[in-house]
Amino acid sequence: MISNPVTNLLIGLAQLNCSELRLKALCYRQGLLGYSRLAEWVTLQWINDIKTSQLPSILGGVGPMHSFIQLFSGLMDLVYLPVQQYREDGRIVKGLQRGANSFTHSTAVSLLQLTGKLFSSIQCVAEVTYDLVSPSQHRKSSPSFQQPADLREGLVNAYQLVTTDITTRANCIQHAAVYNHSTKGITSAVGGVLREIPPTLLLPFITLPKVVMQLTNGAQNHLKPSTLKEREEKYRS
Repeated sequence: MISNPVTNLLIGLAQLNCSELRLKALCYRQGLLGYSRLAEWVTLQWINDIKTSQLPSILGGVGPMHSFIQLFSGLMDLVYLPVQQYREDGRIVKGLQRGANSFTHSTAVSLLQLTGKLFSSIQCVAEVTYDLVSPSQHRKSSPSFQQPADLREGLVNAYQLVTTDITTRANCIQHAAVYNHSTKGITSAVGGVLREIPPTLLLPFITLPKVVMQLTNGAQNHLKPSTLKEREEKYRS
């Protein structure tokens, strides 16, 4: 794969989470020959500006860093908000309630995000292993869903994922038995079914992460509705 600044910038932007990036206006009076040189120059200028003036704020959105920062912020609120409330009007109980609410909300959201990332990695490994052991040439992909707006939609999507994956795997086993029996007899049919056992055993390791991610995304969007809007704006063309 040929690497270039534009590709590297797009790959880097895709990994950001809850980060605000500002691209400065550019002006080059001498002119550049060709769109490729223009795109390369613009990208390098933006990358240099990001490195010099926006890098610290962006690093907080790389990978799981945002989740850890959110968890740390909840811990800070647990201590800071009671002190702040006590200094304002002396009502420390109200401050404790505010701190506990902020800590609970931040902790829940950050743990949901980390759980989703963990199960996403498990799913990737399981899918690669599935493709290696499956006798079929192509694995049918599960239906794609939009981000669930709340926990209810997450449950509905999770149920559809489970039923679809189980039905698809059962059809694969049935097809292997019928096809091999019609071509080479009962012995081949038994062998075809036996060859479908390894991918069948791996199916839960593919389906379960997808189910967990639907549930965690639904719960996260339910607790923090702005998260769904941020994701939609991030990938809006």
